[in-house]
Amino acid sequence: MRRTAPHARQPFSIWVGVRLDGLLAALVLPLLQMAILFLGPLLLAYYDQDLPFQQHFSVRDVHEAFLSIQGVRNHIVVGV
Repeated sequence: MRRTAPHARQPFSIWVGVRLDGLLAALVLPLLQMAILFLGPLLLAYYDQDLPFQQHFSVRDVHEAFLSIQGVRNHIVVGV
């Protein structure tokens, strides 16, 4: 008679720790949290009218923000 390991009888998803109960909450709640976190700076830019197609928007400001030393650090180096 051949004996099998105890984990061989379980499905692979259970063996590696993936469960279906709570999967929807695990997918939706982090997405909702990131949307709320990004909403703050967007609302501030909206109230300051700094968004594209608003009164105080300037392409020069965006250009300077990306090409300054801090802009290069924040947008290029950090992504690497």
